[in-house]
Amino acid sequence: RIGAATLEVLDIGGARVDVLTSEAVHIVETPAKLAENFEEKAKKYAPLGHPVLAAAVKHYRAEINVTDVEDILFGELAYVSRQTMSGEIIGRTERLPDGVFAAQPELSAAIWLEPYRLPQPLLAVWENPARCNRIPDQVLTRIAETIL
Repeated sequence: RIGAATLEVLDIGGARVDVLTSEAVHIVETPAKLAENFEEKAKKYAPLGHPVLAAAVKHYRAEINVTDVEDILFGELAYVSRQTMSGEIIGRTERLPDGVFAAQPELSAAIWLEPYRLPQPLLAVWENPARCNRIPDQVLTRIAETIL
């Protein structure tokens, strides 16, 4: 036990995986609050020295979706334009460097679950490209392929 949280240690394919199984739930109503919660989890569990996988479940009243979560994790998607020396304006869509993953390399991956989405629930899993600790690929694959 770590405070109010409980860790369950599983053995998947010979690799040791520490899984957080219970902790107080936060109701997230805004993208800013979700970013804050992901950052808080990364800071709280990084001292354990294991990969940190934070999960968030959409409350049925929350006005946030999977696109918002991607923006929170990877940085906001924005159209950026520049003018060349010849005066031509060129532009493209790119991610701004303001995502939780870039700011918190201790956060190895994140899960987003929308249990009330129709016609079927949504489960999305993202791995942090800047992570300190890697979660075994087979673990992330098994999570992503979970049928809800």
